[in-house]
Amino acid sequence: MITHNHLDLLNRIKRHVSVELSSPHNDLLSLLGKFYKSFRYDRFSLSSVYDSKREMNALCDLLSKHLKVDIPRNTFPFCTENKNQYRRFIQRMVLKISKTIYEIVWNRASVLNLYTYELRHGSKAETVFLGNVDISDEDVLWKELLIFFMNTKSTSGYLEFLRGITPLDFDPELADDYLNCFQSDAAKALVIDELEHHYEELEEKGKRLELMGVIAAPNVVFDSQEDEEDICLAHTYQQGNRDP
Repeated sequence: MITHNHLDLLNRIKRHVSVELSSPHNDLLSLLGKFYKSFRYDRFSLSSVYDSKREMNALCDLLSKHLKVDIPRNTFPFCTENKNQYRRFIQRMVLKISKTIYEIVWNRASVLNLYTYELRHGSKAETVFLGNVDISDEDVLWKELLIFFMNTKSTSGYLEFLRGITPLDFDPELADDYLNCFQSDAAKALVIDELEHHYEELEEKGKRLELMGVIAAPNVVFDSQEDEEDICLAHTYQQGNRDP
């Protein structure tokens, strides 16, 4: 049973309303349909001739066709670079398709007095359907925030609270791996074992987790008096963790 035939869904919509999508959008939808119909299940096939590069080659063919670029395929031992040009192209295609279909849903739901068009505030869906998401801007954002937190000389209750927590003994030589955790779930999976090891070495793991729970918690407010109490809590934990 094939349940992810995007082109078939688009054709069904076109029977009722006009949909303005061009060749690149249709090619991307076709590729998605092919992925769900065959590429995804090929990974679990018993076939002895499974080609793990079929998905990559199909995506590269799509990019080469519409961007008029020659993408190197055999770059062993390195990976094919995921350039911003490729990412922006996919971004434009996905946003155009998503917003076009969402507008159709919104218009039809309004006529029928339904609320199918509603999106949770602050959700990824709201960002895609109603906002002007820019992947490159989001990528720059976390890097700039990281640099700010590392270098700012300013102070506040929140910053003092963060500075009062003793850092875990991560390896500075693995900075590249750690930074990748901000942008890749796969990178997180590689580093999580090291985090678990550090936590096993802690004498008061529960207190450490309480401090982590405070960071970015929605209902935490640092005013002057609470600042001092929270900083004392951090220093108390820090001192207790250092004692033999």
